[in-house]
Order: sequence, then structure tokens, then C-alpha cells
Amino acid sequence: MFERHSIFASVRARRVRRTLALVVCFSALLSCRGKPKRLEVPPGCPEPEVVRCLQDYAYERLSSRDIKRLIGEGVPSCLSRDQVILSRRSDCFPLDMGKDDQGRMIALVFRCEDMCADRGDVVPMYVDSMSPEACCDGGGYAYPLFNASMAYGGCGPPEILSEYEKLTGKPAPNLFCNKLKSRRAAPSPRP
Repeated sequence: MFERHSIFASVRARRVRRTLALVVCFSALLSCRGKPKRLEVPPGCPEPEVVRCLQDYAYERLSSRDIKRLIGEGVPSCLSRDQVILSRRSDCFPLDMGKDDQGRMIALVFRCEDMCADRGDVVPMYVDSMSPEACCDGGGYAYPLFNASMAYGGCGPPEILSEYEKLTGKPAPNLFCNKLKSRRAAPSPRP
């Protein structure tokens, strides 16, 4: 009887140790962030406090979680939604915030076409230029230019799509990627 009890006790002890080890590993994984990246205030930036506020969201390596935090927390809390104020702060951008898991640099960029005071916005974009096909195939968000042409305006990280859906409850309208998918799916005309 004693032997049987000690076997169960040792099995139970192993399970407890394994569970504790998993909890410790998982906690460490969630709490670890990459090495902080020092942001430099660009020359001509009229309000350096904007850059200082965004400093908490800049890392040498940005995990998917860090990118979502930048989009969902950093941009809204550090930047005004007032388009005129945002336009005045445009000289504070671009800011390189860090590299994603594939090693591509993500920057916060002030985008503005046509009427800047009415339509300017700060968005996360990949610094390296890529085609709309490469952007969509990589799961990214293909930014449209907001002018008459509605041409491709660059690629943002895929986390934009999930954050948009979380905020609005609707899928993000990824126009270029949707058009590209429909073109690829359409049968080619016969000669």
C-alpha cells in the first residue's frame, strides 16, 4: 500500500513541476519584449513630445503582439485624431519603430494626398518597397492612395487587419488584395 501511494505521489509531483515549468515559460514569453529602440526626434519636428510618447512602443524586434500594441494603443494615445493638429506634426515622421519577425523595418509614416489637413493620417508601413502582389501574398495591408487614381500606396503589416476588425467588428477593406485575388481567380479569356 505504501509503495502504491509513493508512486502516485511522485507522478503527481512530476505533473505539478511540469505545470509550473510551463506556467513560468509562458509567463516569461509574454512578458519579454525585444530590446528597446531609441527613437530620434527628426529635425524640424515641432512637438518632440509626440516622439517621446511613442518611445514606449519602439523595439529593435517587434513581435506581432508589439505591433498590435503600437496600432491599438500607441498611435491612438500619442497622436491627435484632429486632422489639422496631426498635419502640423507631420514633420515628426517617418519614425522607424523596429523590425518585424521577418526582419522588415516598420515605420510610422504620415500619409497625405490631395487635401492634407482633411485627410492626413499616421500609419505603420514597411520601409522597404514591395509590390502589391508581394504585400498581399505576405498577408499585409495594401494602402490605397486617396486620390483620383486610387493607386497602390505601400504595404502595412498584417496586424493592421486584425486590429481594424477588433475595433470595428468588421473585416478590414483590403481593396488591392481583394482585387488581386479576384483577378487571379478569374478564368483567362480564350483565344
